[in-house]
Amino acid sequence: MKDYYHIMGLKPGDSMAEVRSKWKALARKYHPDHNPDDPLAESHFKDIQEAYRVLSDESKRRNYDNGALNNLFTENPPVNHYFFARCEPRTLRCFEEVNLIFTYSGSGRIFRKPEMPDFFITGSPFVSQRMVMHEGQSVRETELTYVVCPLNSGALNIGKATISIENKQFESEPLLITVLPNFCQFSKDNPADGKPFKLTMHYEYLPGEEPFRVSELKKNHVILVPRSRIAQIFHQISSGLKLVCTFWFMIKLSREFGLNPFLGMAAGNLFAGINCRILYAIAGIKPKFAAATLSETAREYKELGYFLGESMGIPMVSGSFWYYLGRIFR
Repeated sequence: MKDYYHIMGLKPGDSMAEVRSKWKALARKYHPDHNPDDPLAESHFKDIQEAYRVLSDESKRRNYDNGALNNLFTENPPVNHYFFARCEPRTLRCFEEVNLIFTYSGSGRIFRKPEMPDFFITGSPFVSQRMVMHEGQSVRETELTYVVCPLNSGALNIGKATISIENKQFESEPLLITVLPNFCQFSKDNPADGKPFKLTMHYEYLPGEEPFRVSELKKNHVILVPRSRIAQIFHQISSGLKLVCTFWFMIKLSREFGLNPFLGMAAGNLFAGINCRILYAIAGIKPKFAAATLSETAREYKELGYFLGESMGIPMVSGSFWYYLGRIFR
């Protein structure tokens, strides 16, 4: 059973007024939406709410005190808590995804992720919990999983992470990751020596599956698609050509022929798209959106229920809408 008094920072003899006062202060302090950079805030907030529901009800509090309080404070020996990090796998190619997993026992607080300037974090971390046996005691174990991508090749370091467990500071050991060069997915046999193309996908929750944390409703994941410098240059030319032709046709055709501006935009975009395709064919470059959505990583996330585009958290407007809207001008 959880030690609700410890979670709330109270003593068994504290009054109901003190319970309510402490709950209000803790609820404001640890609300997940007030702690967007702390992935443990939601778990701690839930523990506070659970403790308050018991300690604020005289009957439930009496039953809790009679049935569990003595065992919590006298019979259970102290737990030797642990905190460590691991990376799966430890050898990969540049821009490929890798799981960076932090595991700790007990009720951790104030997690600080490590310094990793050579890595790109693809989205918010995934949090999972389970009960495990540790030194003969049943303890809650939590795993924080970050999906990250290396931005350079070579031997890359992931620094120390820190967390507070039972008011004691723990540090994870730094990790060394071996990163091999990668190849461009937009041109044949070229090294991926340019900026990767960022393809954003989002997860649409099923009814009843929505998370408690409001910010988690925007579950976005960014895929880095390896790209060569030459492919990057042609993609930038394509984006510029689309933008210029779309608005030039909109202004020119509306002034010269009185055409509806939106029809002018469509005509300009179509004209630019045809010329971009010709340009790609001559240079041997694949269009960025078409090739990126067909990548192995994108297909894997589609199988997991992800859709193209970035979720903005706007009701009645899906992330896929923003994806197709952005594709018109990019």
